[in-house]
Amino acid sequence: MPRKLTVKQQAKVDDDRISSAYSRSCSGLPIDIMLLSKVSAVGHASIACGDDDATLGTKLRAFVETIR
Repeated sequence: MPRKLTVKQQAKVDDDRISSAYSRSCSGLPIDIMLLSKVSAVGHASIACGDDDATLGTKLRAFVETIR
């Protein structure tokens, strides 16, 4: 039986998923570094909705398109 992740471990897993999805879907798109926290917030909201990695990448890309 796998162990349940702690809150800190789950946050790390979520951050890694967001980073990976951002790299895949938004590679080469310039954005202001100060807006990365907003991108992360969109990613965390998507994960909280239970979205898979493809949907997460799509939502991140759509948000980045609005702020660039």
